[in-house]
Amino acid sequence: MLLVNNESDVGKRNLHERPVLIIDHEGANQEIIINYLKAYHITAVTVSAATEALNQIDKDIFALIFLNLDFSALDAFEFVHAARHNNHNLPLVGFSIQNLEAISLRCFESGINAILSKPLEQADLAEVISLFLPEINESSSPRLPAQNNYQFINLIYLKEISIGDATFEQEITTKFLSVISENLLAFQQYLEAGDIIKLKATAHYTRSTIFIMGLNRLLDQFLNAIEYGDLPLKELNVQVKNVVKIIEEAREEVRGFLNTLH
Repeated sequence: MLLVNNESDVGKRNLHERPVLIIDHEGANQEIIINYLKAYHITAVTVSAATEALNQIDKDIFALIFLNLDFSALDAFEFVHAARHNNHNLPLVGFSIQNLEAISLRCFESGINAILSKPLEQADLAEVISLFLPEINESSSPRLPAQNNYQFINLIYLKEISIGDATFEQEITTKFLSVISENLLAFQQYLEAGDIIKLKATAHYTRSTIFIMGLNRLLDQFLNAIEYGDLPLKELNVQVKNVVKIIEEAREEVRGFLNTLH
């Protein structure tokens, strides 16, 4: 999903040879954007801190900025204010797992030009390029037909954003296995310890991991119950066990898929 501030004005620009700046701490998000930009022959610079980002835009000219609005160590709105205060009139595109309608007013009033929902989708990224870099001619971004032959995981999204790049798929899949295993361990440890606060936090972090393998459709109801529900520990135990069981089954399918990429 993409929401655009139609009242914003980034001026006339001809920056098709300039890089894009990505401000984010999650390697998966960075790689999704970077890989898609390759179809337009656009390079990217990645940073994970506001001060570093401000230094970058002070010393270089960027075509646009992608900004993770959910990055807890970065106050996205303070960064936007500082960037605008220093007269940096370049497109700022935020992305978030939150409800876009709920945060759009604050985002647009702060100076953000558009916001994307996570998981990032190829169609939305294409629209961002079309809106803010219209001089760029998409010369090679094949739309690959995708089929899914797995019971738990769904590879349609991964296939779409990889644009046929098997190396990219292998890197993303390997990272997924590493992170999801950490999530599983955290769920089991915090459940055993009866730590409800950390269970809720783990549910939140897991949500940003599972989308790449299309597991949202299976896990969202359970993760929502864990993160937002006011459940007694006994019921929480049931919800966590549902999540663990699905992730363990899905992890085996992911391992099988990874073997096909070697």
